[in-house]
Amino acid sequence: QAAGIASDLNQMEEAVDLMKKACSLYREHGAPDTAAATISKAAKMCESALPVRSVEMYIEAADLCEDDEKLRDASNYLNRASCLEIKQKRFVQSCEIMKKRLQLIKNIGNMQIGYPIILELVITYLAEEDCVAADNAYKMGFDLNGFGASDEAVYCEHFLKAFEDG
Repeated sequence: QAAGIASDLNQMEEAVDLMKKACSLYREHGAPDTAAATISKAAKMCESALPVRSVEMYIEAADLCEDDEKLRDASNYLNRASCLEIKQKRFVQSCEIMKKRLQLIKNIGNMQIGYPIILELVITYLAEEDCVAADNAYKMGFDLNGFGASDEAVYCEHFLKAFEDG
């Protein structure tokens, strides 16, 4: 509640600090799911005002979920963090988060969810004008069963060829 009041008073730093403290207390008392929900709420609250801190908090929420073996929730938080990094044009950082998310997807075992992540990686690396990393990301997709026959693989090929052709 104190964080909500601080937020209403436009004191975002204070609000975030209070939410992080609440998260820490929930974690200490054996409620990692409530801790993750609290920190993600804080991240959402400050997305526009403090995007860098928001990314950090989404990653922290993902780590909490991963420790609690809630990999789908962790993947969702990493997706939010990655999207925020892209909005800030921090493409390299976004790619690192996407790779971590892809690893979670592999651990879950639902490879089809990983296909769009490969496509996102390719596009993001191309936005950074790193054709080699984009090609490596495309090749990484073949570690996922069925990727080669997917629409995403075709799109990756088209993007890479278009980029190489100028």
